[in-house]
This record gives sequence, C-alpha cells and structure tokens, in this order.
Amino acid sequence: MKRNKLILLLLFGALLFALSPFYRSLSKLPDVFFFPYLLFPNDSLPELRIDSSRGNVDKILSSPSEQSYYFGLLNRYRAQKLGLLTPGARFMKIFVDGSDRGIFLVSDSWTSTIKRGERVPDNAEIARITDHPEKFAALMKAVAGADDEAFKTAIGLLINLDKFYKWSALAILSGYAGEDFETTEMIFNTATGKLEMVFADMSLRRFQDDYSEKSILAKRIFSITEFREKRNQILREYIQEQAGNDLRFYDSLYKETRGAFLSDFGKEQNNFIFLKQVKDARRTIADNFSAAELISRPAGQHSAEQKDAASLSSGAREFVAQNSMFAWRGENTVALSGVQVIANDIIIPPYLRVIIDPGTVIYLKKGISIVSYSPIIADTGYGAPIRFLRVSPYEAWGSFAVVHTADSKSVLNNIEFNGGSGDLIKGIVFTGMVAFHNADVEITNAIFKNAGDDDALNIKYGKASVTNSFFGDNFSDAVDIDWSPPETVVAHNKFYNNGYGVGGDGIDLSWSDVSITNNEINGCTDKGISVGESSKPIIKNNLISNCDIGVAVKDSSEAEIVGNIIRDSRVGIAAYQKKSVFGGGVANIDGNILDGVRIEYEKDKLSILNIINIK
Repeated sequence: MKRNKLILLLLFGALLFALSPFYRSLSKLPDVFFFPYLLFPNDSLPELRIDSSRGNVDKILSSPSEQSYYFGLLNRYRAQKLGLLTPGARFMKIFVDGSDRGIFLVSDSWTSTIKRGERVPDNAEIARITDHPEKFAALMKAVAGADDEAFKTAIGLLINLDKFYKWSALAILSGYAGEDFETTEMIFNTATGKLEMVFADMSLRRFQDDYSEKSILAKRIFSITEFREKRNQILREYIQEQAGNDLRFYDSLYKETRGAFLSDFGKEQNNFIFLKQVKDARRTIADNFSAAELISRPAGQHSAEQKDAASLSSGAREFVAQNSMFAWRGENTVALSGVQVIANDIIIPPYLRVIIDPGTVIYLKKGISIVSYSPIIADTGYGAPIRFLRVSPYEAWGSFAVVHTADSKSVLNNIEFNGGSGDLIKGIVFTGMVAFHNADVEITNAIFKNAGDDDALNIKYGKASVTNSFFGDNFSDAVDIDWSPPETVVAHNKFYNNGYGVGGDGIDLSWSDVSITNNEINGCTDKGISVGESSKPIIKNNLISNCDIGVAVKDSSEAEIVGNIIRDSRVGIAAYQKKSVFGGGVANIDGNILDGVRIEYEKDKLSILNIINIK
C-alpha cells in the first residue's frame, strides 16, 4: 500500500512539473484530472440534510472559500478565547432534498446563540446601527458631541470597553480596519445596560503597515491614549501567548479535513487553487502576527514603517548612500538641493533632520512620491523658492507626505507644489498632493496648484498653521483637515477655482476645532468652507464668493461665523444633517454680509441657525 502511494505521489509530481508552465489552464482543470485526493483518506464530515418543503433551517450556510477555507473557523476560535460572544460553526456536508451540495461552513444563527444564554441574558438584543439608529443614539451623541474628558467618562457607561478592545485586537490580526462600523453587529446586554462587540465575520487581509481605524467609533475611542494602550496590551499579550496555538489549530484543522475538501468536486475552486489558498492564508496569518506586533508596542516604542523596513533604521549616511540626490551634512542631517529628477519613490526614515535648500527644483515622474518619517525643513526665507513640479505636463506625480513625526514640526516656507495627486504607500492612503499624517507643520507663503486627487493639502491628526498661501486650479478640495486640535490656524490665504473636476471645497473640516480667519475664497464648485463631523471652528472675517454654498455646518458640528462677507453664491450659510449617524448642524451667525446670494440661509429640521446680527 505504501509503495502504491509513493508511485502515485511521484506520478502526481511529474504531472505538476509537466503542467507548471500552464498555470492558468491548470487552475481551471477539473478535479477528476487533478488527483491528490487519492493520496489522502476521505475524511468524513457530519452531514446536514435539508428538506426544502419544510421551510428554513435555523442555520447559516456559507462557502468555505469566502473565508480562505480555514480562516473563518480560526477567527471564531480566536474570538472565543478573547471572550467575545461567538455563534458555533463547523464544516458539514450539505444535502438538499437528497442532493449532495458539497461542503459548507454551517453556523448557528444569532437568535439561537442568544437563546442559549451564552455569556448574555436570553433577552439580549442584536442590532446594527443602520437598522436601529434609535438604539445607538446615546452612543453616537457621545462620539459626536462630547469633549475628551466627558467622552472618557460616558463611553464606559455605554459600551463594554474591554470587549471593544478585544474586538479591535481581533480585527487587527485579521488585517481588517472595520471600514463600515455602521453595519457591524453589536449586542445590547440587558444585564449590564451596555452595548457589546460580538464576533463578526472578517475576511483575511494582508496587514496594512500604517494601520488606522476607519470607523467613526473606533477613531473616537482610540484617539484617547489610555484606551489605545489598553487595546495594545491585549493585542501584545495575545500575540505572545496565542500565536503558536493559532497556527497549530489551523494546521490541525487542515489535516483533519483536507481529504474531504480534496474529494469535494462541487467546491468553487479546484484542488490546485484550494491547496494554494490554504498555503497563502497560513502565510498571511503568520505575517499578520509580525506586523501587528509593531502596533502593540507601548507608546514611545513604535517604529514608523515604509516600503523597505530595513531602511527605517538606517542613519543619515546609509540613506544618502541609497539616495544619491541627497547630501549628508553631519550627524543625522540630510539635504536636498539643486535641480533633481526623481523617477522612483523616496522613503525617508525616522530620526533624521531633512533640509531642502532654497532654489531647489524637484521634477517628479508620473505617480512618484516622497514620504518622510522625519520632519522636513524647507524654509527659504526671502531666498529663491523651492518647487515640486511634473516631469511631463500631462502626467501627475504622487504625494509629498510627512508621517508620524510626533512633536517635531515641519516647516514649509516659500515653496510651490504643482501637479501632484495622491498615492497608496505601504498601506497609507494619501489623498493629498501634500499630506501631513500625525505630523505638525507650519506652512507659509506656499503655492498649491493643479492637484489631481481629493485634496491639494491634507492634514490628519496634527497641529497645523497654514498662512499667506495660495490654492488654485485644484481638482477637488483645496485644504482638508481631519482630527486637528484647536491650535490649528488657516489664515490670510487665497483660494481660487478649486473643485473643477468634481464638487470641491475651499476648506473642508472633520472632527476639528480650528480657526479660519481672513481668507479669500473665490470659485468653489461646492462649499467655500465645509464644517462636518463634530467640528467646532471659528470662522471670522473671510471673503467668500462664487461658491455653491458659502459656509455649510453639518453633522453635529457647531461653528462661530462672524464678520464674513459672502457674495454671488447660491446659498450663503447652510446647516443640515448629511450622515445619519450624526445630528444636524449649529451655526452661530453674527455680523456677516451676504450680497448677491440667492438663498441667504438654509437649514433642515435637525439644525439650528442662531442669527445674532445681520449687516
């Protein structure tokens, strides 16, 4: 018997070798011609027989291939270890009216799981925010409207934070950022009066190096350092204690069921693809442990990341050796000067001091970006300007970006950015031609023109001062600011003809309490100033003209709008709800001049216009 198996294995290897140049054809080859199932016993699986005439079965059936075959059960195993409520599931052979339909992942419904009273009362309720917004009203009010101290107190009364931390750790290990929290299922525990995160199906994804929360709730919770560190501790401990167990579970599950899958000729992919997916998924699971460990490190121990991880620890000399257009200027200082043509992305590691000399002209080829994990000083004073330009007038370059520089501030003075767009670098999505993510910056006397992506300038999680600068002829928004502190200032700038490609704003705010004063905004296809997602800016002494809406205040935001002039626009000042998870907007209006405006004030029933003085 062993000899026969050896002969079959040799024949199978010879067949693979002969057909390997024809991968695409091999991936479509019927299983009857691709016979590794002969080498393994046909592992027996439990059967579920369904009589369609008797109505629905209280089970949920899904194709194993949708979750990389074994990852779905591995993630349930993880969720159970973390203490999250998890419906039972197993692989079963399905027969419908006697007909063999193949192998499915069969899961219990939430109704039956809750009725069993596992960790929750049997009258607990499962809900999604999109289906039952009234159940989440208090939670979303805290997320949108409370300051940090009030939020820290309130959020623990509304949601089980320990379960949320564990759910987030599970998501990170899956490579899942929770982009759509509004459709994520939560449970209302009637014993505690709190919402709890429960197991959620997450497809396996390769970990994105610059992981950041996508959902509104996760962003708000983990903007609090204390909460983020608690989540990271759970993640750290899980990786240290459970990584090996997870991989052993995966391997054991594969060993126990591979014969059944290889013999299942009705599955969506043939055996060649099945074996490849199982192998690739295991590699991704292992890689995600390594990548997630970086996130879990205590504050102050994080390593910024980039395309080549080794270059993050390279010093100034090593960086210059690899990037000859830079010059070494002692210790950790590197400099860029003269006229340079850049044909490949440049990633600048952390812990350097980066100087761009006066008069430097940088030509970037199509899609090429510069991303720095160190602050950049590009301050010419009254010298010749620094310029970033296209090599070809018809081919936009990527992004100029600075990320994760903590309290070290970048300075841009007397500089022009012309013809960039955006980029995706090592999992970081840059929607700005110029982008500062978690990086403070001072910008003055700058020019931003002909940006081809969402934003000419994008600020996220950083303090910024943007003054005496020009924004013109950009495809969409000129300035987009997200999660910036009250010290952020946008003042004495000029905005002309922004949003020619799609609806574009002069200044777009989310979750930011900033000062916007003495700007001139002329010609936006959407809003002169857009205030959204719980922002609380001061908007004072600006001249806004030729926009669809002068100032819009929406989605639980409140703006002080004082002494502005709004001309030749469809709507002067508007307040409304745009996203259902928020409330309306509040505009406190004092001493503004509206001239040539078709509709001076506009609001919906959820919003408030407090008009104190009209000139």
